[in-house]
Amino acid sequence: SLNGLIISGLEKSLDPYVKSGYGGLGDYYNKDMVPRILGHLNLQRERFRDDFPFCLIFVLSAFGIKYIARRAPDFFDWRSGLFEFVSDAETIGKLTQEMYGDYKQYLTWNHEQRIDRIREIQALIDEDKQTTTGKANLFLEKGNILGADQSYKESIASYEKAIEIKPDYHEAWYVLGLLLSTLGRNEEAIASYDKVVEIKPNFHRTWFNRGNLLYTLGREKEAIESYEKAIEIKPDLHEAWSNRGLLLSILGREEEAIASFDKAVGIKPNSHEAWSNRSNSLSALGRKEDAIASCNKAIEIKPDYPNAYYNRACAYSLQGNFDFAISDLAEAIRLAPKECRKRAVTDSEF
Repeated sequence: SLNGLIISGLEKSLDPYVKSGYGGLGDYYNKDMVPRILGHLNLQRERFRDDFPFCLIFVLSAFGIKYIARRAPDFFDWRSGLFEFVSDAETIGKLTQEMYGDYKQYLTWNHEQRIDRIREIQALIDEDKQTTTGKANLFLEKGNILGADQSYKESIASYEKAIEIKPDYHEAWYVLGLLLSTLGRNEEAIASYDKVVEIKPNFHRTWFNRGNLLYTLGREKEAIESYEKAIEIKPDLHEAWSNRGLLLSILGREEEAIASFDKAVGIKPNSHEAWSNRSNSLSALGRKEDAIASCNKAIEIKPDYPNAYYNRACAYSLQGNFDFAISDLAEAIRLAPKECRKRAVTDSEF
């Protein structure tokens, strides 16, 4: 005879009701409506008792049990017993490692896939034998998934939770800085990057990103210092050489700017931004032919790059070749009518 019916996967039906968490801290249990399946189970529980001559056994993750206990307490109180299968620390560690993914991969997932992974992560966070480091890492991963899902407020809160658990977690400070920068919260992003370099001074990418933000805020001298720190750590970081050259040019230090651009194209010969920006410094020094040649190189690499046409038009104008200048201006406007006057800053990656 059948003594029990085992039912697994009930938590899957909760996914549409599971939000990112108020504050991103796993508070899934308040304010949302009760999932229909829980309401139905709650209302029909006497019928289950009378119509089924055997036990219903629900197999749930720790998250699923907590969710049901808080969102449908009447149904949870109807239980005749609760049996917990506790994983050992080694198993928890292995499962935690399996949760670590790639942000670019998360971008390819749909919303349901991301929520499903968040639910798995939350269950591991709640495990009794989870380590402090494991929790911090899982909150970081959760923040990455939330960011990919464009739940930015919750993503920030999850990163902050990772930092609260592990204050010297430079990776969490770094991705927090990236997200704050993406949201235009540049001063906060710089403060986050400052924490990174305080913890890990030789993290060159942080110095580079910090320089970009300082440039955006018009703090050119500080930005140059930040780029130079990145270069000191990683001398072949062509983006830093290129952006440093751009800022030196803005400050009127053209000879230094050209030398910096030369370093950039020496490391990466196909850097069209560096070749194009280099031409401005050459023009400023009256080296019009060299400026045109530098723009020609940029256009050879990237024929649809509007800045190179605009900069070459400026050089032609200084040279007195107004027909060529007008032709290049028309091409720059055709390619990017709103952007042709902007000089390029090489940006960072997440």
